[in-house]
Amino acid sequence: LAENGASSKIVEAGGIGKLVDLARFFLTPDGCDDLGWSAATALSKLARFPGPAEAIKQAGGIGALVALLSCKYAKERECAAMALGNLADHGLAYCTAIKEADGGSFASLKKLTGTGGDKATAAMDALGKIEAAEQAAEAAAAEPAAAEVAATAEAEAIAAEGPGWLAHLRRLWGAAASGGDWRGSASSATSAEPPNKRAKTAGSGDGDG
Repeated sequence: LAENGASSKIVEAGGIGKLVDLARFFLTPDGCDDLGWSAATALSKLARFPGPAEAIKQAGGIGALVALLSCKYAKERECAAMALGNLADHGLAYCTAIKEADGGSFASLKKLTGTGGDKATAAMDALGKIEAAEQAAEAAAAEPAAAEVAATAEAEAIAAEGPGWLAHLRRLWGAAASGGDWRGSASSATSAEPPNKRAKTAGSGDGDG
């Protein structure tokens, strides 16, 4: 159903919670191999879509999937790692939830990478997606800070030129705030030398005369 575009209907019918319950039941002594594989497979496919992914997270499915990483069956571990990788595609909040469910250090995923086969490949893929999401979030957080530092440095440089340049800067800000043509203000302001600079120029001219 998930592959045929019915993921939203599965969510509406409460199917995500049922699948998460099946995954948990598989981990009990009464659980069977086929049951765990079916639940993990379905969750891995549904995790590709935003709505079902959020439903999986809300239903506690991330914890269940992390627990499946340590079960004795290879195919369940592979599907669980694939599901976690698909969830990681939806952003940092999912990566953080996976990290918290996996002991705060992705211990189960990292351990699975050393077991070989498709399950190890799926675990490495999930960790790669998580790392990429974390790096993207760090870069996005750094951009405003870098812009603020650059703006502060520019303002300090203008201030160092003296009061005339401060007045010039205020005129530009005023024109921009009022919706006026700040370009015209800029050209007229820059064509007129600041008062302190004009004073210096006048003084040097008197000396030459």
